[in-house]
Amino acid sequence: MQLEYQHLNFLLQTLDWWQVSLLDLRAAVELLGSKLDVALFQEAEEMTTHLGQKLDQWELQQQYASSYDFRGVFLEIQASTNDADTQYWTEMLLRMYGRFGELNNYPVRLIDEEMGEIGWKSVTIEINAYYAYGYLRTESGVHRLTRISPFSVDQKTSLAIVRVMPILDDLAKWQIPEADLQVVTFDAPRGNVNRLDLSIKVIHSPTGVSAVCRDGRSQGQNKAKAISVLKAKLFAIAQAQGVASISEIQPQRIATIRSELLLRDYLFDESRVKDHRTGEETTNLAAVLDGELDRRLSLR
Repeated sequence: MQLEYQHLNFLLQTLDWWQVSLLDLRAAVELLGSKLDVALFQEAEEMTTHLGQKLDQWELQQQYASSYDFRGVFLEIQASTNDADTQYWTEMLLRMYGRFGELNNYPVRLIDEEMGEIGWKSVTIEINAYYAYGYLRTESGVHRLTRISPFSVDQKTSLAIVRVMPILDDLAKWQIPEADLQVVTFDAPRGNVNRLDLSIKVIHSPTGVSAVCRDGRSQGQNKAKAISVLKAKLFAIAQAQGVASISEIQPQRIATIRSELLLRDYLFDESRVKDHRTGEETTNLAAVLDGELDRRLSLR
């Protein structure tokens, strides 16, 4: 309920912004009608362009059908194998989504990571901003990179799996009974008896699904965030199984829904990206990897 109230307040603030911006633009146009001013003309042009971009964004938001679309997300990237090329590809995808956050003024926070020799074996980030789930939920799937390996002379194909899950902290429907949670604390790093490892792993006993958080300043913070990630994971599983609550999840079916579909091909030699769900392509590979997802491909 609290988040729904905040969302309503966000919509009212958006409406206020539109009213003020349109009044400012109208005033500028009226002044230009009586006297030509180059600086004011340029300012009015910039205001018009910005309003057009905001209108495109608003129209896109109205196309979202899910009641979860205005929520923030947890985004998990997992290397399909532990070789250097795939770990490096996972790192590139992490940068891509980080740049997407920067371009949209979304805060991006690292929640958990498992490092390999070159890059990441897996990483989970939080993007807690309005409509982050609506923008990013279609990013779930397999991302395939094809290029000449920087680690050998061969052409390599690397696969990474992206999973996008909404943040559900305030929804009573997705609360997990304390009795169903198993909390695991990590030992201090070997040889460092003076350091406390604050990392927390939380396991949902009925299903065996788990989540880890290492980024908080205390074990309490990490436990709360790990539970939040766990809820999101269980939500995704419930959605895939077509059930309405955590209690209805069938543990024996979880393994069968982990086969994600191929979402996108990134072809370095051709500087080309192809989205397999929409059939859209772009030859501006650099822009996509720099976070320009919504502008370069029709991903919705």
